[in-house]
Amino acid sequence: MKRQSLKLDEIDWQALMGIACQMGCEYRDEPSWRRLIDQIASGKLTVVDRPDKRIKAFQEKMRQPLREERKKKLTANLMAQAERNRLRHERKRRAAGIAPRGAQEELEKATGYRDESGMVTEPE
Repeated sequence: MKRQSLKLDEIDWQALMGIACQMGCEYRDEPSWRRLIDQIASGKLTVVDRPDKRIKAFQEKMRQPLREERKKKLTANLMAQAERNRLRHERKRRAAGIAPRGAQEELEKATGYRDESGMVTEPE
């Protein structure tokens, strides 16, 4: 006998266990995917290539919050990485003796060489 494990996410496991329960594939009064596979392999159950719309809808419904959470984490990671890169770049500029980004424009506004809209004015 050769025994291997399946790598599935939680939603697929729930769907597989639901199918095992519906087909009566149980071990110690619990649904068993191994019994389900055993019955398919021995020919006691036949698989029809027809996707079950209920299972697809269930899986989609369960995966939606996971996708949204993953998207939020990805966005937060990208924003954090951008901020780290910006700070790293500012440190390099300061180490090289270059004024921080935006400092020159603020200085020009304060001294009157630049108006509030950001346009350079001619010195008088």
